[in-house]
Amino acid sequence: MHSDATTVEDYIATFDGAKRDLLVELRQTIREIAPGAVESMKHRLPFYEIGQDAFAFAVQKHGISVYINQEELISEHAARIGKHSRGKNCIRYSKPEHVDLSGLKALIRAAYGQRANNSSKSTPLRAAT
Repeated sequence: MHSDATTVEDYIATFDGAKRDLLVELRQTIREIAPGAVESMKHRLPFYEIGQDAFAFAVQKHGISVYINQEELISEHAARIGKHSRGKNCIRYSKPEHVDLSGLKALIRAAYGQRANNSSKSTPLRAAT
């Protein structure tokens, strides 16, 4: 679901219930773990840029996607992030209640730590549009 929101706050406000709660939690988590990340709307979804890299999330037609361009880390954390499917750069949840938030937070923390240590080696995130 594409949004015409110009801020992350406005984007989140377009949803309600469990989706909104999850988006609020994701935003807070990323801002906590990566305080230097620049928050913006790109490709009609919330983006958190760290140098040439980014985290992002979006509500899609069939669920919620979290974009983390760290396939190896996603594989390592797969058993701890809840019931999901994966794309090349994303984790897809069909329902907010499928998210294991503590596991997802650990994955985001690990991905940010790896990016901070290898920022010159990371591949820029390209979210689906």
